[in-house]
Amino acid sequence: MFTGIATYFSAEVARDQLKQSKETAEREVRSQARLVSLWVENNTRDDLVITVQNRSRDAISETEIRFFVQGSVGKKAIRAAFDIAANTMPPCSQLTLTSRSLWASVEGEPAKEQRYFIDDMSWYKSHGYGRLAYDSLWGLATVFWDRDGLTWTRGETLTQDGATNLPGGYSRGIYEGRLKTSHLDPGECTDGLT
Repeated sequence: MFTGIATYFSAEVARDQLKQSKETAEREVRSQARLVSLWVENNTRDDLVITVQNRSRDAISETEIRFFVQGSVGKKAIRAAFDIAANTMPPCSQLTLTSRSLWASVEGEPAKEQRYFIDDMSWYKSHGYGRLAYDSLWGLATVFWDRDGLTWTRGETLTQDGATNLPGGYSRGIYEGRLKTSHLDPGECTDGLT
């Protein structure tokens, strides 16, 4: 009887240790990704400002900022999908972009491949693109690779997965100019392992 009770308690202790070990491993896998945050807010000019922040002491790569906008170009109502390539974000940094620089096609044509920034808008202007006045924005997420080569999506939640294609039925949106990059105070950043 004593052996049976001891075996039962040993099994329970082993089960708890296994559970703690799995939780620790999961925290380590997510250690950098959980330090990436994303939000949108209005500034004093009533523009939307989207911010992506990397509070990690390591860079994140293949960064994309994705969202959808309902708005208008001139008098034409538009639904546009944005997939803005931000490439590598340095350690302890943030990117910001504003709604003032959003463009979309009134003809629903797909854009040429999106780059980190677009300074020369002449091709787009001649192909039916115009500045997009937003009514609403939804589906905000950033997709990135962490230091271990894992792909993450940070939206309302953090998920480990690959980037999915944007859905059809939307005009392809583009971003005019450069994304603003700034460095954070080093005290705000960590390696995520503590």
